[in-house]
Amino acid sequence: VISENEIYLNKDKFSLSGLDKKLETMTASEKNGVKTVVVEGDRAVSYDLMIKVLDVLRQNGFKGVNLKTRDLNR
Repeated sequence: VISENEIYLNKDKFSLSGLDKKLETMTASEKNGVKTVVVEGDRAVSYDLMIKVLDVLRQNGFKGVNLKTRDLNR
């Protein structure tokens, strides 16, 4: 889940560089066990941040990525 300046992997909060470091520490078998990553962000998330998160995922070997938006005002 992404909201402006807040990135969560499951329930753990990360900075962009912290997310990158966390994904780098995953073993190949752990990464292979992940079939699809769902990136969920509220509508206020900047396009720039979304692209940076997608880049971190791609650089760490995650190819099956789905995007989901949500409206926090509902």
